[in-house]
Amino acid sequence: MGEIKKSNGKHRVSQDEASLRLIDATIKLAGQGLMSEMTVGKIAAEADLGSGNVLIKRYFGFRKDLLLAATSKLADQIIAMLQEPREDLSDNPVINAVIIGAPTHVLIRKRFIIISELIEVMTDDTVVRQDSLRILQAMAHNYQKTGISERMAFTIAMKTYALSYAQHTVIPFVEVTKEQLDDIQLLMLFEYGNANEVEKQVGWV
Repeated sequence: MGEIKKSNGKHRVSQDEASLRLIDATIKLAGQGLMSEMTVGKIAAEADLGSGNVLIKRYFGFRKDLLLAATSKLADQIIAMLQEPREDLSDNPVINAVIIGAPTHVLIRKRFIIISELIEVMTDDTVVRQDSLRILQAMAHNYQKTGISERMAFTIAMKTYALSYAQHTVIPFVEVTKEQLDDIQLLMLFEYGNANEVEKQVGWV
């Protein structure tokens, strides 16, 4: 396995470690500024590696391939969080909806930020779509644990996921206040808390 000399000259790191550092640096920088300002040089500096262009070209191909690798790692981290056993769930389904989703919000936000950048340059979004489906399935599985049906659980997961995406891609460009966003969240929590009754009203049961 090849080794890369650390930028400060102290020691060398393996190719695997260098790749992981570049991915982790990309994740850390996402959301700290404009994605257009996240150059390969800035990513390499954050990873404490020199010759950013050379390393990214060697291990990933192009900047977009590094961004894609970062979205996949974020998906794995989000799913791992969702699959963690929850001992703090209560009998209140609304509270559970908050508990289930809250720990993943930061990572989901970072993933959406990177995906928004990838949309401009990506010709094949198969990996992003497959990872997104895995996230939705993990979210829905958690919702099912609180006593709602599979269909309702997946529908709520899709709505939650879509709202998270809209908050970082669409809503910033329209006249929407924080209070109006809070209203959307409140309505979704109400639907979740009354999922069984909603299912009857729409004819799902």
